[in-house]
Amino acid sequence: MPAPEPAADKGQSPAAERVVLAGAWGLILAPVLAHGLWRPLIAALDTSGNAAWVTIAALVVAAVGAVATWRWPGLRLRAAACASATAMLAADGMRLFGGGSPSETLATGAALLAVAGFVTVALPVMIARTPAALDGQARAHRGATLAVAVLLSLTVLQSARLSTFMGDQERVQAAASNPVVTRFNFHSCLTAYLQGAKLANERAENLYDEDWWPAVGHTSTGEAQAQLYAPFDLDTYAYPPPFLLVPRFLLLAGEDFVVQRALWYGLNALWLAFGLWYVAAWIAESDPGAGIRALLLWPLIWVSFPTLITLQLGNVHLAVVVMGVVAMVAFERGQPALGGALLAFAVLAKISPGLLGVMLLVQRRWREALWTAGFGLAWTLLALLAFGPAPFRAFVHYQLPRLSSGAALEFFAESVQEVASNLAPFGLPFKLEALGIGFDDVWASAAAIGTVFTIVVVGLTIIAGLRRGDRRLHAAMWLAVLTLGGLRSPFAPGYVALGAIWLVSLGAAEVHRTRDGILLGLFYVTMSGLPLTEPVAMLSFSLVQQAALLAALAWVILRRPPRT
Repeated sequence: MPAPEPAADKGQSPAAERVVLAGAWGLILAPVLAHGLWRPLIAALDTSGNAAWVTIAALVVAAVGAVATWRWPGLRLRAAACASATAMLAADGMRLFGGGSPSETLATGAALLAVAGFVTVALPVMIARTPAALDGQARAHRGATLAVAVLLSLTVLQSARLSTFMGDQERVQAAASNPVVTRFNFHSCLTAYLQGAKLANERAENLYDEDWWPAVGHTSTGEAQAQLYAPFDLDTYAYPPPFLLVPRFLLLAGEDFVVQRALWYGLNALWLAFGLWYVAAWIAESDPGAGIRALLLWPLIWVSFPTLITLQLGNVHLAVVVMGVVAMVAFERGQPALGGALLAFAVLAKISPGLLGVMLLVQRRWREALWTAGFGLAWTLLALLAFGPAPFRAFVHYQLPRLSSGAALEFFAESVQEVASNLAPFGLPFKLEALGIGFDDVWASAAAIGTVFTIVVVGLTIIAGLRRGDRRLHAAMWLAVLTLGGLRSPFAPGYVALGAIWLVSLGAAEVHRTRDGILLGLFYVTMSGLPLTEPVAMLSFSLVQQAALLAALAWVILRRPPRT
């Protein structure tokens, strides 16, 4: 990445634009980090606290840290001391005015100190690695500056709101899905990951068996397991065994699901933020203009409903998409070991990122492909050592055929809400049937569509691998292929569109006409809008989303490169 600006090295204050942008990131991530640590700490100290006050205090600490970093560039210890003092004053003030216990003060203080340290360490790096071409643009483009400021403010508020709910599940009014889709308030995909890891640790013969999972088996055994996560529902585990290495590590935090949920949220949100910044900064190295637009528009990705609800539900799809893209950037940077480790785990977690491996083979990047294969073997052997062969036998002989046929995901056809939420082509016949168009065998029709779509996806992946262009084009190809791979699943909820929403921030670099901006905005609104509640409207809007998503992905891969 580019070296820090000389002005910063001399102790001069960097330009306001870069400081504000980095400071906004700090404000967005401060509540995330605070609650990711605060909930485990108060549980460990057997105390309680006020999640809303922790959110407010984290924002104050981040703001002080950002101002101190701007005021004293190059003097990180002074900025850190200022932010840390604010953190301790905030924690002590909560005790004095809120009546908290010493244990609560200790937990809150530790979480806020982590925020202070993060802000004063990360912000100077962000400022230095933001293209200097951003300097002075606020005055030159006042209208765009106002729009970005509003967007950043909205993102800060949404991040603070969701983080409060993740720190305290009783604050349902702060949930991303509330009050529009209340059925998501106490749904968590993390429950399935943790329960799958527990069953694997216990050497269950078939951890995928329906009896374990109340959402598909409806047995007393599954209902008893679900009580461990109440008031959250127990979701169904459907991923390959190697992914269980991650929730197995999370089990080290104890048996308290509220603690595990907060930790998982913090890790996922921070990983997403890193991925968005990392890719935009990589693009900016060769194309500062495109990189700046991506950096300025990343809140569009964060604030979209699919992203917020995915962070709330704890689904791993978001982390896997980031992992796949970061892996490909690592390959481009000449870091095949890092790229191979990340891509191999992404493939073993969800299978569909294996399409990026197809791209490597098409491009004859044998070294990168071998590193990926080697780490794939290493992760598999590690999972075998941890869980034994039973989960692998069960996945290959029991779960994989049921995933291919859709039998493992029959629940998605049980209600109009689930049918409408499915963006996979496999789900198209179910939507049409719900709208009154009959099928002799809806499952057979869905399977046939799924087979044809798989062939199309492989063909588009090969074409994407043969495309040549700049870094932004490469990132667009990766995101398009990852999204197509997610749509290959029989059940692909709205979070699968995250890669396409990410594409919006990259496509903004090519917006030079009002018409292009309107089309890009309409696509973003279509893919990130809130779900409707009336059945016919819900199904109709879902069909529009599905058509827009597939058309956009095909266009990104097949279009002619813009003239330079």
